[in-house]
Amino acid sequence: MADTTGLAGIGQTLPVLRPAGKYPGVTGPVMVPVGEVTTREPVSGGLAVSDAGVIPLALRGGEMVALEASGIAAAMRAGRLAGT
Repeated sequence: MADTTGLAGIGQTLPVLRPAGKYPGVTGPVMVPVGEVTTREPVSGGLAVSDAGVIPLALRGGEMVALEASGIAAAMRAGRLAGT
């Protein structure tokens, strides 16, 4: 997973979100959860992750992870998951 901000820590389980398009009356794109990943160890350009869900995660490209941390507003990670 690309980690452009360096906010993701080792061992975190993060929800994976996929763009679902735009909907009338909603400002901005709508994202839907499609699974979870757990961060493992640093690799060149980011973090290695493993699938943390019960159902295998099928990445199509454009997925993001959501990261919330104490003292930091909820932020959408702009980094793409490896292999997308």
